[in-house]
Amino acid sequence: MESRISQVIEDETASINGIDYVQSVSRSENSSVSIYFKLDRDIEAAASDVREAMSRVISRLPQEADLPRIAKMGADQGALMWWTLASDRLTRMELTDYARRNIIDRFAVIDGVAQVQGANDYIFSMRVWLDRIALAARGLTVRDVETALRAENIELPAGSIISPSRNFPIRISRNYEV
Repeated sequence: MESRISQVIEDETASINGIDYVQSVSRSENSSVSIYFKLDRDIEAAASDVREAMSRVISRLPQEADLPRIAKMGADQGALMWWTLASDRLTRMELTDYARRNIIDRFAVIDGVAQVQGANDYIFSMRVWLDRIALAARGLTVRDVETALRAENIELPAGSIISPSRNFPIRISRNYEV
């Protein structure tokens, strides 16, 4: 994680004007790179420079990595609100999926909201059971199936919408639907 993601992002952002220092934390399933700017650096311009650097680095990240998320935070900001979803009809995985699809993005566009994070503990996955005889009959290998799944389950950057107060990335999503 450190050499394939964190270091790549740190190297790309190192030349951004006004950086005080960069701190990164790499774990087995995620990487967090925090860029601290000098107090005299305009935060909007700094955020724009970081977005531009991230657009250059995306092609060098591992294919299975999610797109980097960028959040601006002032030195005096912290968590202001925590919320929990509960249901007597939906499982924890379904609640997580509901929050990711319907709630997180809506909160993220509220003026003054710097960052919205959701739990990643319960993310939908897919298990594929292969029939060796059926694969052989069609002249296919396990690698062929894996390649087809990866090719059809992608999310690509498609640009952004820029306004005076917010920037919104646009993505083309080709995820599998249940």
